[in-house]
Order: sequence, then structure tokens, then C-alpha cells
Amino acid sequence: DEFAARATGDGNLLALALLKIAHGIATTPDSEDTAKLLHATRSQGIFDNARAAALASIADPRSPDIAAVEQALAFDVVSPWAWLVQLRSTHPLIGRRLERLMRFTPRPLFDFARIRALAADVPDLRRGVARDMAVYALPWIGALAYTAAFAWGAIVGNGEDAIGLCFLGLVIFVAGVIARVRMRYPTGAFAASDVRACLSDITASPIRGRPVTLRGTTIGRGEPGFILSEDMMFRDRTGLIFLNYESGVPLIGNLIFAWRRLDALVGAPATAEGWFLRGASHHLELATYRTADQTIQGRARLWAWIGAIAVAIGGLLLAAIALPLQAIP
Repeated sequence: DEFAARATGDGNLLALALLKIAHGIATTPDSEDTAKLLHATRSQGIFDNARAAALASIADPRSPDIAAVEQALAFDVVSPWAWLVQLRSTHPLIGRRLERLMRFTPRPLFDFARIRALAADVPDLRRGVARDMAVYALPWIGALAYTAAFAWGAIVGNGEDAIGLCFLGLVIFVAGVIARVRMRYPTGAFAASDVRACLSDITASPIRGRPVTLRGTTIGRGEPGFILSEDMMFRDRTGLIFLNYESGVPLIGNLIFAWRRLDALVGAPATAEGWFLRGASHHLELATYRTADQTIQGRARLWAWIGAIAVAIGGLLLAAIALPLQAIP
């Protein structure tokens, strides 16, 4: 990036090129060969194709809305989640790349001083992230506490005390598993919103869902050109967003939906209700999808609860088997 900016004398040129590349990757259907090529060269390209939708969603390269792009880039620049999200990305977050590019032009296209000032309006931003991370870590804390207590009882031979500590760890584990699902899929009304408003929310989180309602149109599959992709790319008047659909019947239900039903939804006005999540990219965990003539239920929340209950029961069964061993003198 720096070489390109110095060679051209203007960081704005590569910034606009990145907008065009992201838009092309996110909106152009792929053949089997191009999809394989993008996947194989993901870490080597100028842009992480898996994250392209995050920028393409609000940036029309022909006439980018500068204010909208700046608001969407704020998450990459000021959110405490950003550095954690970047650890899972093959490339630096696009907001940070553009911020550096703007240092190599006398007339920066994006004002990052203004972008950073947005954090001043959310004084509890770091506190909220710390709270979410603590909830997310609870199952791990409980599992470690249980394991440590069990090992201590086995080594020291104090089975009765170890049983009490193991039980406390188990309670923390089960409570954490349940709290995670409640945080990702909160109950309550799905408030009317749009893609720009979702992306402009610097308090957005990759683990705490925000229930929203979007109105727009499905323009294609989540993986362009892949006939078995059950997810959808959805466009409203402000941008693009990926819809994650989960059937009530694992795998088979998703395949049937992708093969038999999804094409009929493309181009039809629709309302999508779900939970917005924001990381290096953004998506909506679909709860309900409505068109004029049909209603489709997404089961992401249901399967999250089933998984949480299964994990909790597994922990209880493990405790039921292991704890009596501590009581044996």
C-alpha cells in the first residue's frame, strides 16, 4: 500500500481501487474455477475476498458516499473489537489500510480525525466490550475451574472439597453456555433499520447480536455462482448484507432450500428479520424472511439453543461420571 501511494503520489488512487475491487468481488457471480482461485489466493491478493462485502456494502465505486463510508469504517478504527478481529484476517482491516493511505495525499478522501472523534460519543465503548468478552469467556472459565478442581482432588486426595469446587465450575460452565446464546440472540422486537445504520454502529459486536428488520431485495446467493449456497446476499436502499440461513433440518434442509427455493426469492421485495453481527465482515443471522407470498423461518437461534443444551447436558454427564470417583477414598 505504501509503495503504491508513494509511486503514484496520491493515496486516494489505491483507496478508490480497493473500493472497486471489493465491489467487484462481492457482486460478481463466480464460476467454479474463479471461486477456487479466490479461495486458493485469499492470503496473496490485494484484498481479502472473504471480507469484501464489508466495504462493498456501502461503497459504490462510481460515486462513493464519503460520509457513509467514513461511518462504516469507524468500527475498524475505533472499536476495541477491531484488533481481535484482525487476528483472524489475512489482511489488515480495510479501515486501517485506508487510514494509512490517507497520510500519502495532500487531499485525503476520508477524514480519519473525524472518524476517530465518533468514539467520543460512546464513552462506555470499552466497558461494553469487556462485559461481552467476560460473558463469552464464562464457559472456558467454568471448564478450567472444573478441571483444576478435579485434578487438585485427585492429587491431594481431598475428594469432598474437590467435589464442591467441581460443582461450582460446572455451574459457571452451564451458566456461561446459556449466557452466550442469550447474548448472541437476544429476545425483543426487531427494530426497523438499514445496512448503513448497522454498519455505522461502532458498538456492534461479533458476539452480541442486535435484532433488526431490513427491507430490500435478495440479489443472489451468499456465495455467488455456487448452486448449493443456501445463504443470500441482500440489498436495501443503503447497501449490501449477507444473510445466514439455517434450516430446521440440518444440512439436508439447507441443501433443499438452496436448490429448490432460493432462486425464486431473487429480485422479489422482502423483509428480513434477524440478529446483526459485525466482525471483519458483517452479516444477519436470519430469523424470518417475508415476501408477498411466503414466509421463511430461519432456525439459527434454535440450533444455537440446541447446541447449548447439548453441551450443558454433556458437562453434567461428565460430572456425573467423574465426581463420584473423587469420593472414593
